[in-house]
Amino acid sequence: MMLEIARFWASIAHFNPRLQRYEIHGVMGPDEFHEKYPGAPQGGLRNNAYTNVMVAWLCDIAGKLPSLLSAGSTQGLRARLGIGDDELALWQDMSRRMFVPFHADGIISQFEGYGDLEEPRLGRLPREVREHPAARTGSCARRATTPTATRSPSRPTR
Repeated sequence: MMLEIARFWASIAHFNPRLQRYEIHGVMGPDEFHEKYPGAPQGGLRNNAYTNVMVAWLCDIAGKLPSLLSAGSTQGLRARLGIGDDELALWQDMSRRMFVPFHADGIISQFEGYGDLEEPRLGRLPREVREHPAARTGSCARRATTPTATRSPSRPTR
């Protein structure tokens, strides 16, 4: 399954010769609030960090997977799926040269262009959200009007 998924991503990714990196356009990452760029007629983002990092990881594993099997199993698997040396080399190259967008301060950007998005304003939120008791206490209001880093907060341990 991993080999076929690597094939899928290799068919979607393209090599950017200017950056010397592979890029993936037209995807939506795990943040379902950003499915397309503001005003864009079509959905999809460029270089979602989570997607690109996971594809790099997958391609690294997929490129090495046949070598972890016995010689007979490797030959049979590669013959049955039609996996050539060039395909394994592509996956390894993608794993090492996948583009991941960063902000100027060194924090990984959620996707290419994330830093150019307008900050959300509390007044633009639907009335039921603005008038929610949590918004009046200040905790939501503070978060909705304060710029946030693109990192996830630490999760408490149990």
